[in-house]
Amino acid sequence: MLILGVDICANRAVVWPLSEVPKDPKAHWRRESEGRSKDPKGDPLTFYFTKAGIAGLLALEPDAIAMEPTGVHYSRLLWHICEAKGIPIYWVGHQQASNQRKSYGLPDKNDIADAFAIACYAHLYKDHPSYFLEFPHEIRRIRELYLQLKTIARLQSPALSRLKQQLAFEWPEKVGADLSPYNGRRSLILWLCGRKRSGRKSMYWDNEHSKSIAGEYSIEISHFTRKLAEMIDDYDLWAMEIEKELSNLVNHPIFDKYNRVFDEFNFGLRLRAILLSLVYPFDRFESIGAFKRRIGATRDEVSSGKSIAWKTGTGSKLCRTELYLWVYTSICGKANRPRSEVGKLVSAKYDGWIERASDPEQVEAFIRAKMQQDALEQVKAAFFRAVKPLIPVSEKERFDSVMNLMEISLKASISENTDKDKIKLNRKEAKRRMQNLVMSKTANFAARWLYRRLKATIA
Repeated sequence: MLILGVDICANRAVVWPLSEVPKDPKAHWRRESEGRSKDPKGDPLTFYFTKAGIAGLLALEPDAIAMEPTGVHYSRLLWHICEAKGIPIYWVGHQQASNQRKSYGLPDKNDIADAFAIACYAHLYKDHPSYFLEFPHEIRRIRELYLQLKTIARLQSPALSRLKQQLAFEWPEKVGADLSPYNGRRSLILWLCGRKRSGRKSMYWDNEHSKSIAGEYSIEISHFTRKLAEMIDDYDLWAMEIEKELSNLVNHPIFDKYNRVFDEFNFGLRLRAILLSLVYPFDRFESIGAFKRRIGATRDEVSSGKSIAWKTGTGSKLCRTELYLWVYTSICGKANRPRSEVGKLVSAKYDGWIERASDPEQVEAFIRAKMQQDALEQVKAAFFRAVKPLIPVSEKERFDSVMNLMEISLKASISENTDKDKIKLNRKEAKRRMQNLVMSKTANFAARWLYRRLKATIA
Protein backbone atom coordinates (compact mmCIF):
# COMPACT_ATOMS: atom_id res chain seq x y z
CA MET A 1 0.00 0.00 0.00
CA LEU A 2 1.51 3.28 -1.14
CA ILE A 3 0.83 6.13 1.27
CA LEU A 4 2.05 9.64 0.57
CA GLY A 5 3.11 11.49 3.69
CA VAL A 6 2.41 15.14 2.89
CA ASP A 7 3.57 18.30 4.63
CA ILE A 8 1.49 21.21 3.38
CA CYS A 9 3.08 24.60 2.77
CA ALA A 10 1.41 27.78 1.53
CA ASN A 11 1.57 26.95 -2.18
CA ARG A 12 3.01 23.44 -2.36
CA ALA A 13 3.01 19.94 -0.93
CA VAL A 14 6.21 18.24 0.25
CA VAL A 15 5.74 14.49 -0.28
CA TRP A 16 7.33 11.28 1.00
CA PRO A 17 6.04 8.10 -0.72
CA LEU A 18 6.15 5.04 1.53
CA SER A 19 5.00 1.47 0.87
CA GLU A 20 5.87 0.14 4.33
CA VAL A 21 7.57 1.28 7.51
CA PRO A 22 11.33 0.58 7.20
CA LYS A 23 12.99 -1.61 9.83
CA ASP A 24 15.39 1.21 10.68
CA PRO A 25 13.48 4.45 10.01
CA LYS A 26 16.36 6.76 10.91
CA ALA A 27 18.82 4.97 8.62
CA HIS A 28 16.20 4.90 5.85
CA TRP A 29 15.67 8.63 6.28
CA ARG A 30 19.38 9.39 6.07
CA ARG A 31 19.82 7.26 2.99
CA GLU A 32 16.76 8.37 1.04
CA SER A 33 16.89 12.06 1.97
CA GLU A 34 20.30 12.47 0.32
CA GLY A 35 18.58 12.81 -3.04
CA ARG A 36 16.19 15.46 -1.74
CA SER A 37 16.72 19.20 -1.77
CA LYS A 38 15.66 21.73 0.86
CA ASP A 39 15.13 24.14 -2.01
CA PRO A 40 11.49 23.43 -3.01
CA LYS A 41 12.16 24.15 -6.67
CA GLY A 42 15.01 21.64 -6.74
CA ASP A 43 13.22 18.85 -4.87
CA PRO A 44 11.71 16.15 -7.13
CA LEU A 45 8.98 15.34 -4.60
CA THR A 46 7.79 18.87 -3.84
CA PHE A 47 4.70 19.64 -5.90
CA TYR A 48 3.37 23.16 -6.37
CA PHE A 49 -0.38 23.77 -6.48
CA THR A 50 -0.48 24.23 -10.23
CA LYS A 51 -1.88 22.00 -12.98
CA ALA A 52 1.56 20.52 -13.61
CA GLY A 53 2.30 20.11 -9.91
CA ILE A 54 -0.97 18.34 -9.08
CA ALA A 55 -0.59 16.14 -12.16
CA GLY A 56 2.87 15.12 -10.94
CA LEU A 57 1.56 14.27 -7.47
CA LEU A 58 -1.34 12.20 -8.84
CA ALA A 59 1.07 10.41 -11.20
CA LEU A 60 2.53 8.69 -8.12
CA GLU A 61 -0.82 6.82 -7.96
CA PRO A 62 -1.12 6.74 -4.16
CA ASP A 63 -3.51 4.40 -2.38
CA ALA A 64 -3.93 7.03 0.35
CA ILE A 65 -2.56 10.38 1.46
CA ALA A 66 -1.64 11.30 5.04
CA MET A 67 -1.34 14.89 6.23
CA GLU A 68 -1.90 17.21 9.18
CA PRO A 69 -4.98 19.45 9.36
CA THR A 70 -2.84 22.45 10.34
CA GLY A 71 -3.15 25.40 8.00
CA VAL A 72 -6.67 24.32 7.05
CA HIS A 73 -6.89 26.78 4.16
CA TYR A 74 -3.63 25.55 2.65
CA SER A 75 -4.66 21.88 2.82
CA ARG A 76 -8.16 22.53 1.52
CA LEU A 77 -7.24 22.31 -2.17
CA LEU A 78 -5.49 18.94 -1.86
CA TRP A 79 -8.31 17.74 0.38
CA HIS A 80 -10.85 18.61 -2.33
CA ILE A 81 -8.76 16.98 -5.07
CA CYS A 82 -8.41 13.75 -3.07
CA GLU A 83 -12.16 13.60 -2.56
CA ALA A 84 -12.75 14.17 -6.27
CA LYS A 85 -10.27 11.39 -7.17
CA GLY A 86 -11.52 9.00 -4.48
CA ILE A 87 -8.18 8.96 -2.62
CA PRO A 88 -8.58 8.30 1.13
CA ILE A 89 -7.00 10.78 3.54
CA TYR A 90 -5.47 9.91 6.90
CA TRP A 91 -5.59 13.02 9.07
CA VAL A 92 -2.67 12.88 11.51
CA GLY A 93 -2.74 15.09 14.62
CA HIS A 94 0.09 17.59 14.98
CA GLN A 95 1.25 16.15 18.30
CA GLN A 96 1.25 12.61 16.90
CA ALA A 97 3.31 13.67 13.89
CA SER A 98 5.71 15.59 16.13
CA ASN A 99 6.14 12.63 18.50
CA GLN A 100 6.76 10.29 15.55
CA ARG A 101 9.43 12.59 14.18
CA LYS A 102 11.13 12.93 17.57
CA SER A 103 11.08 9.17 18.18
CA TYR A 104 13.07 8.66 14.97
CA GLY A 105 15.52 11.44 15.84
CA LEU A 106 14.61 13.42 12.73
CA PRO A 107 15.43 17.13 12.42
CA ASP A 108 12.92 19.76 13.50
CA LYS A 109 11.67 22.51 11.18
CA ASN A 110 12.24 20.26 8.18
CA ASP A 111 9.33 19.75 5.78
CA ILE A 112 10.80 16.57 4.28
CA ALA A 113 11.31 15.02 7.72
CA ASP A 114 7.75 15.92 8.68
CA ALA A 115 6.40 14.25 5.53
CA PHE A 116 8.39 11.07 6.29
CA ALA A 117 7.17 10.97 9.92
CA ILE A 118 3.55 11.44 8.81
CA ALA A 119 3.87 8.62 6.25
CA CYS A 120 5.32 6.28 8.91
CA TYR A 121 2.57 7.11 11.39
CA ALA A 122 -0.12 6.45 8.78
CA HIS A 123 1.35 3.04 7.92
CA LEU A 124 1.70 2.04 11.57
CA TYR A 125 -1.90 2.83 12.48
CA LYS A 126 -3.81 2.61 9.19
CA ASP A 127 -5.94 -0.25 10.58
CA HIS A 128 -6.88 1.75 13.69
CA PRO A 129 -9.25 4.61 12.76
CA SER A 130 -9.26 6.01 16.31
CA TYR A 131 -5.61 7.05 15.83
CA PHE A 132 -6.63 9.58 13.19
CA LEU A 133 -8.73 12.73 13.18
CA GLU A 134 -12.13 12.80 11.50
CA PHE A 135 -13.68 15.66 9.56
CA PRO A 136 -17.28 14.95 8.47
CA HIS A 137 -18.81 17.47 6.07
CA GLU A 138 -20.86 19.20 8.79
CA ILE A 139 -17.82 19.61 11.03
CA ARG A 140 -15.73 21.01 8.20
CA ARG A 141 -18.37 23.59 7.37
CA ILE A 142 -18.84 24.52 11.04
CA ARG A 143 -15.13 25.19 11.37
CA GLU A 144 -15.06 27.23 8.16
CA LEU A 145 -17.94 29.42 9.32
CA TYR A 146 -16.44 29.88 12.78
CA LEU A 147 -13.14 31.04 11.27
CA GLN A 148 -15.01 33.39 8.95
CA LEU A 149 -16.66 35.02 11.97
CA LYS A 150 -13.26 35.45 13.62
CA THR A 151 -11.96 37.12 10.46
CA ILE A 152 -14.91 39.54 10.38
CA ALA A 153 -14.27 40.46 14.02
CA ARG A 154 -10.60 41.19 13.23
CA LEU A 155 -11.57 43.37 10.26
CA GLN A 156 -14.24 45.22 12.21
CA SER A 157 -12.16 46.03 15.29
CA PRO A 158 -9.91 48.74 13.74
CA ALA A 159 -12.95 50.34 12.09
CA LEU A 160 -14.66 50.64 15.49
CA SER A 161 -11.51 52.14 17.02
CA ARG A 162 -11.24 54.70 14.21
CA LEU A 163 -14.90 55.60 14.56
CA LYS A 164 -14.42 56.44 18.25
CA GLN A 165 -11.54 58.71 17.29
CA GLN A 166 -13.83 60.50 14.85
CA LEU A 167 -16.52 60.93 17.49
CA ALA A 168 -14.01 62.53 19.87
CA PHE A 169 -14.27 65.60 17.62
CA GLU A 170 -17.68 65.25 15.99
CA TRP A 171 -19.75 63.98 18.94
CA PRO A 172 -17.52 63.89 22.05
CA GLU A 173 -20.35 62.92 24.42
CA LYS A 174 -20.60 59.51 22.69
CA VAL A 175 -16.93 58.53 22.62
CA GLY A 176 -17.56 56.11 25.48
CA ALA A 177 -20.96 54.92 24.22
CA ASP A 178 -21.67 51.20 24.28
CA LEU A 179 -21.26 49.95 20.72
CA SER A 180 -22.07 46.33 21.50
CA PRO A 181 -24.51 44.75 19.01
CA TYR A 182 -28.11 44.06 20.02
CA ASN A 183 -29.76 41.32 17.98
CA GLY A 184 -26.77 41.50 15.67
CA ARG A 185 -26.67 45.26 14.97
CA ARG A 186 -25.71 48.50 16.76
CA SER A 187 -28.27 51.30 17.10
CA LEU A 188 -25.78 54.19 17.20
CA ILE A 189 -23.96 52.82 14.16
CA LEU A 190 -27.27 52.54 12.30
CA TRP A 191 -28.08 56.17 13.09
CA LEU A 192 -24.64 57.35 11.97
CA CYS A 193 -24.92 55.65 8.58
CA GLY A 194 -28.59 56.58 8.08
CA ARG A 195 -29.98 53.07 8.22
CA LYS A 196 -33.15 52.65 10.25
CA ARG A 197 -34.21 49.58 12.20
CA SER A 198 -36.37 51.29 14.83
CA GLY A 199 -37.99 54.72 14.38
CA ARG A 200 -38.15 55.23 18.13
CA LYS A 201 -34.43 54.59 18.54
CA SER A 202 -33.64 56.90 15.62
CA MET A 203 -35.54 59.73 17.33
CA TYR A 204 -33.58 59.07 20.52
CA TRP A 205 -30.25 59.57 18.73
CA ASP A 206 -31.62 62.67 16.94
CA ASN A 207 -32.41 64.20 20.31
CA GLU A 208 -29.06 63.16 21.80
CA HIS A 209 -27.15 64.65 18.88
CA SER A 210 -29.03 67.94 19.14
CA LYS A 211 -27.65 68.35 22.69
CA SER A 212 -24.01 67.90 21.66
CA ILE A 213 -21.45 70.65 22.21
CA ALA A 214 -20.23 69.98 18.66
CA GLY A 215 -23.45 71.46 17.24
CA GLU A 216 -22.84 74.80 18.94
CA TYR A 217 -19.63 75.13 16.93
CA SER A 218 -21.09 73.90 13.63
CA ILE A 219 -19.24 70.57 13.79
CA GLU A 220 -21.15 67.95 11.80
CA ILE A 221 -20.88 64.20 11.42
CA SER A 222 -18.43 63.84 8.53
CA HIS A 223 -18.87 61.78 5.39
CA PHE A 224 -15.88 59.68 6.47
CA THR A 225 -17.54 58.83 9.80
CA ARG A 226 -20.78 57.85 8.08
CA LYS A 227 -18.93 55.59 5.63
CA LEU A 228 -17.08 53.99 8.54
CA ALA A 229 -20.43 53.32 10.20
CA GLU A 230 -21.72 51.78 6.96
CA MET A 231 -18.70 49.50 6.85
CA ILE A 232 -19.23 48.39 10.46
CA ASP A 233 -22.92 47.68 9.86
CA ASP A 234 -22.09 45.77 6.67
CA TYR A 235 -19.79 43.56 8.73
CA ASP A 236 -22.60 43.05 11.26
CA LEU A 237 -25.01 42.01 8.50
CA TRP A 238 -22.40 39.67 7.07
CA ALA A 239 -21.80 38.12 10.49
CA MET A 240 -25.55 37.63 11.00
CA GLU A 241 -25.76 35.80 7.68
CA ILE A 242 -22.90 33.48 8.67
CA GLU A 243 -24.29 32.93 12.17
CA LYS A 244 -27.65 31.88 10.73
CA GLU A 245 -26.03 29.09 8.70
CA LEU A 246 -23.75 28.21 11.61
CA SER A 247 -26.72 27.94 13.98
CA ASN A 248 -28.51 25.57 11.60
CA LEU A 249 -25.44 23.34 11.41
CA VAL A 250 -24.67 23.36 15.13
CA ASN A 251 -28.29 22.43 15.87
CA HIS A 252 -28.32 19.56 13.36
CA PRO A 253 -29.93 16.41 14.83
CA ILE A 254 -26.61 14.53 14.75
CA PHE A 255 -25.36 16.89 17.47
CA ASP A 256 -28.44 16.62 19.73
CA LYS A 257 -26.62 14.79 22.53
CA TYR A 258 -23.75 17.25 22.43
CA ASN A 259 -26.10 20.22 22.58
CA ARG A 260 -27.96 18.77 25.56
CA VAL A 261 -24.66 18.81 27.44
CA PHE A 262 -23.76 22.28 26.13
CA ASP A 263 -27.14 23.52 27.40
CA GLU A 264 -26.13 22.50 30.92
CA PHE A 265 -23.21 24.94 30.69
CA ASN A 266 -25.16 27.64 28.85
CA PHE A 267 -22.57 27.74 26.07
CA GLY A 268 -23.03 30.28 23.29
CA LEU A 269 -23.10 29.53 19.57
CA ARG A 270 -19.43 30.20 18.86
CA LEU A 271 -18.15 28.11 21.76
CA ARG A 272 -20.44 25.25 20.68
CA ALA A 273 -19.12 25.55 17.14
CA ILE A 274 -15.43 25.40 18.03
CA LEU A 275 -16.04 22.58 20.53
CA LEU A 276 -17.90 20.48 17.96
CA SER A 277 -15.16 21.05 15.39
CA LEU A 278 -12.61 19.74 17.90
CA VAL A 279 -14.30 16.92 19.84
CA TYR A 280 -16.73 15.32 17.37
CA PRO A 281 -16.91 12.34 17.42
CA PHE A 282 -16.39 12.16 21.17
CA ASP A 283 -15.70 8.41 21.34
CA ARG A 284 -12.13 8.88 20.09
CA PHE A 285 -11.12 10.43 23.42
CA GLU A 286 -10.05 7.62 25.70
CA SER A 287 -8.93 9.89 28.54
CA ILE A 288 -9.80 13.23 30.04
CA GLY A 289 -6.22 14.38 29.46
CA ALA A 290 -6.47 13.87 25.69
CA PHE A 291 -9.80 15.69 25.65
CA LYS A 292 -8.49 18.69 27.58
CA ARG A 293 -5.35 18.92 25.46
CA ARG A 294 -7.51 18.94 22.34
CA ILE A 295 -9.57 21.91 23.51
CA GLY A 296 -6.58 23.75 24.97
CA ALA A 297 -7.63 23.37 28.61
CA THR A 298 -4.65 21.64 30.17
CA ARG A 299 -4.24 21.76 33.91
CA ASP A 300 -0.76 23.21 34.24
CA GLU A 301 -0.38 26.95 34.77
CA VAL A 302 2.83 28.65 33.70
CA SER A 303 3.60 31.97 35.31
CA SER A 304 6.37 34.30 36.26
CA GLY A 305 6.59 37.58 38.08
CA LYS A 306 5.26 39.35 34.99
CA SER A 307 2.77 37.02 33.33
CA ILE A 308 0.36 34.14 33.72
CA ALA A 309 -0.58 31.72 30.98
CA TRP A 310 -1.79 28.19 30.46
CA LYS A 311 0.71 25.52 29.60
CA THR A 312 -1.03 23.93 26.68
CA GLY A 313 1.74 22.41 24.59
CA THR A 314 -0.93 21.36 22.15
CA GLY A 315 -4.57 22.20 21.80
CA SER A 316 -6.70 24.90 20.32
CA LYS A 317 -5.86 28.46 21.26
CA LEU A 318 -9.17 29.55 19.74
CA CYS A 319 -11.14 27.18 21.96
CA ARG A 320 -9.14 28.20 25.00
CA THR A 321 -10.03 31.83 24.33
CA GLU A 322 -13.72 31.00 23.90
CA LEU A 323 -13.72 29.06 27.19
CA TYR A 324 -12.11 32.03 28.93
CA LEU A 325 -14.75 34.37 27.50
CA TRP A 326 -17.49 31.99 28.65
CA VAL A 327 -16.16 32.14 32.21
CA TYR A 328 -16.03 35.94 32.01
CA THR A 329 -19.57 36.39 30.65
CA SER A 330 -21.45 33.46 32.23
CA ILE A 331 -19.69 32.67 35.51
CA CYS A 332 -18.03 35.86 36.80
CA GLY A 333 -21.33 37.74 36.82
CA LYS A 334 -24.14 36.02 38.72
CA ALA A 335 -26.99 37.15 36.45
CA ASN A 336 -26.17 34.84 33.50
CA ARG A 337 -24.99 31.75 35.36
CA PRO A 338 -26.23 28.34 34.16
CA ARG A 339 -28.88 26.93 36.49
CA SER A 340 -28.09 23.26 35.92
CA GLU A 341 -26.42 21.18 38.61
CA VAL A 342 -23.07 21.25 36.82
CA GLY A 343 -23.46 24.99 36.25
CA LYS A 344 -24.01 25.54 39.97
CA LEU A 345 -20.99 23.37 40.72
CA VAL A 346 -18.70 25.40 38.44
CA SER A 347 -20.09 28.67 39.80
CA ALA A 348 -19.54 27.58 43.41
CA LYS A 349 -15.97 26.60 42.61
CA TYR A 350 -15.34 30.01 41.05
CA ASP A 351 -16.85 31.82 44.04
CA GLY A 352 -14.60 29.92 46.44
CA TRP A 353 -11.48 30.66 44.43
CA ILE A 354 -12.31 34.32 43.89
CA GLU A 355 -13.01 34.80 47.61
CA ARG A 356 -9.56 33.49 48.46
CA ALA A 357 -8.06 35.61 45.69
CA SER A 358 -9.53 38.71 47.34
CA ASP A 359 -7.89 37.97 50.70
CA PRO A 360 -5.01 40.49 51.21
CA GLU A 361 -2.81 37.83 52.80
CA GLN A 362 -3.42 35.44 49.89
CA VAL A 363 -2.63 38.19 47.40
CA GLU A 364 0.60 39.04 49.20
CA ALA A 365 1.64 35.39 49.43
CA PHE A 366 0.88 34.91 45.74
CA ILE A 367 2.95 37.81 44.46
CA ARG A 368 5.77 37.03 46.87
CA ALA A 369 5.94 33.45 45.58
CA LYS A 370 5.95 34.70 41.98
CA MET A 371 8.76 37.14 42.68
CA GLN A 372 10.78 34.46 44.43
CA GLN A 373 10.29 32.02 41.56
CA ASP A 374 11.21 34.66 39.00
CA ALA A 375 14.39 35.52 40.90
CA LEU A 376 15.28 31.85 41.20
CA GLU A 377 14.83 31.25 37.47
CA GLN A 378 17.05 34.22 36.62
CA VAL A 379 19.84 32.99 38.92
CA LYS A 380 19.60 29.44 37.56
CA ALA A 381 19.64 30.60 33.95
CA ALA A 382 22.69 32.80 34.49
CA PHE A 383 24.53 30.02 36.32
CA PHE A 384 23.74 27.43 33.64
CA ARG A 385 24.97 29.70 30.86
CA ALA A 386 28.24 30.33 32.65
CA VAL A 387 29.03 26.89 34.10
CA LYS A 388 27.29 24.08 32.23
CA PRO A 389 29.46 24.27 29.05
CA LEU A 390 32.50 23.61 31.26
CA ILE A 391 31.13 20.39 32.81
CA PRO A 392 32.31 17.11 31.20
CA VAL A 393 29.59 14.72 30.03
CA SER A 394 30.79 12.11 32.53
CA GLU A 395 30.05 14.52 35.40
CA LYS A 396 26.57 15.51 34.21
CA GLU A 397 24.63 13.46 36.80
CA ARG A 398 26.74 14.79 39.64
CA PHE A 399 26.32 18.31 38.32
CA ASP A 400 22.52 17.90 38.21
CA SER A 401 22.52 16.69 41.83
CA VAL A 402 24.57 19.69 42.92
CA MET A 403 22.19 21.99 41.05
CA ASN A 404 19.20 20.50 42.88
CA LEU A 405 20.88 21.18 46.23
CA MET A 406 21.75 24.71 45.11
CA GLU A 407 18.14 25.31 44.11
CA ILE A 408 16.93 24.33 47.58
CA SER A 409 19.50 26.66 49.14
CA LEU A 410 18.59 29.49 46.77
CA LYS A 411 14.89 29.17 47.57
CA ALA A 412 15.62 29.50 51.28
CA SER A 413 17.92 32.46 50.69
CA ILE A 414 15.47 34.26 48.42
CA SER A 415 12.65 33.63 50.88
CA GLU A 416 14.64 35.24 53.70
CA ASN A 417 15.28 38.32 51.58
CA THR A 418 11.71 38.90 50.44
CA ASP A 419 10.08 39.80 53.74
CA LYS A 420 7.63 42.67 54.07
CA ASP A 421 10.29 45.20 54.95
CA LYS A 422 12.48 44.47 51.93
CA ILE A 423 10.03 44.10 49.05
CA LYS A 424 7.39 46.52 47.91
CA LEU A 425 4.42 44.58 46.62
CA ASN A 426 2.05 45.89 43.97
CA ARG A 427 -1.18 44.62 45.51
CA LYS A 428 -3.39 45.84 42.69
CA GLU A 429 -1.33 44.02 40.07
CA ALA A 430 -1.14 40.90 42.25
CA LYS A 431 -4.90 40.85 42.71
CA ARG A 432 -5.49 41.23 38.98
CA ARG A 433 -3.16 38.35 38.19
CA MET A 434 -4.77 36.16 40.84
CA GLN A 435 -8.20 36.86 39.37
CA ASN A 436 -6.93 35.92 35.91
CA LEU A 437 -5.57 32.71 37.37
CA VAL A 438 -8.95 31.98 38.98
CA MET A 439 -10.68 32.41 35.61
CA SER A 440 -8.18 30.01 34.02
CA LYS A 441 -8.70 27.45 36.78
CA THR A 442 -12.47 27.79 36.43
CA ALA A 443 -12.32 27.13 32.69
CA ASN A 444 -10.12 24.13 33.39
CA PHE A 445 -12.55 22.83 36.02
CA ALA A 446 -15.47 23.29 33.61
CA ALA A 447 -13.57 21.35 30.93
CA ARG A 448 -13.25 18.38 33.30
CA TRP A 449 -16.98 18.38 33.92
CA LEU A 450 -17.68 18.85 30.23
CA TYR A 451 -15.76 15.65 29.52
CA ARG A 452 -17.64 13.76 32.25
CA ARG A 453 -21.05 14.92 31.07
CA LEU A 454 -20.29 14.14 27.41
CA LYS A 455 -19.03 10.71 28.37
CA ALA A 456 -22.15 9.99 30.44
CA THR A 457 -24.50 11.28 27.73
CA ILE A 458 -22.90 9.90 24.57
CA ALA A 459 -21.43 6.59 25.79
